[in-house]
Amino acid sequence: MMHRLQTMLISGFMLTLALSGLADSKMNPEAAANPFAKKTWRKPVRPKVEAPKPPEAPPLEFVCFGRFVDEKGRLMVFLQKGEGGPIFLVTTGDMLDGVYRVESIQDNLINLRYLPLGLMQTLRMNGDVS
Repeated sequence: MMHRLQTMLISGFMLTLALSGLADSKMNPEAAANPFAKKTWRKPVRPKVEAPKPPEAPPLEFVCFGRFVDEKGRLMVFLQKGEGGPIFLVTTGDMLDGVYRVESIQDNLINLRYLPLGLMQTLRMNGDVS
């Protein structure tokens, strides 16, 4: 191993250092460039990557404003899309607005399946969504 001697004058004192291997290929290039650089034994902390959120169905735009039982004994409900929008008369199994299917109608609940994602949504007869 080859040693280089470096002489410096620091605060009036002559100091001779043996600098060995700073340019050695086994050393970190950053350490060779700056031997006083901050060093740590800890592994670098990687930022946590959040998992993508599962797809969600859009909020229901429908309001239920009435129901009745038809002559065949089926429970029918009146749904309106938005304020002043079209009115639908539906029962279990009917398609609604081309993207929803009425899965069931029970007491005060209407279960709708959002077909593009296969997700179930519930509409209360008073218009609340759960």
